[in-house]
Amino acid sequence: MNTPARTVPSPDDPWRARAAAVIPGGSSTGSKRPDALYGAFAADAVVPSHYERAAGCRVWTTDGREFVDCGMALGAVGIGYADPAVTAAVQAAALAGPVSSLPHRLEVEVAEALVQVIPSAQRVR
Repeated sequence: MNTPARTVPSPDDPWRARAAAVIPGGSSTGSKRPDALYGAFAADAVVPSHYERAAGCRVWTTDGREFVDCGMALGAVGIGYADPAVTAAVQAAALAGPVSSLPHRLEVEVAEALVQVIPSAQRVR
């Protein structure tokens, strides 16, 4: 597929070049490659290639442009980015030490809850 020639440099060009130099396809996630996201428009000046931060349904690019992120992390983030309640829960879990040589009690509590709400589940992993 031929990509249309770009006449205006993109503010993201330095990040695109840096990524292309060290990551095959410019992204570790195949579906986040510019050509996978935008197809023929991958070289267009108006499409972002990298973001600096995200909140709610918006992302801010490395040069400060703001976009509504319709992809929402490939569809996996239905509540948006940086939700205050989720962020607080993650911080609390990190402070509690999320990894050890023993299983955390939450593993049992989540398994019990799943067994209660899934009629066919007797045990879960």
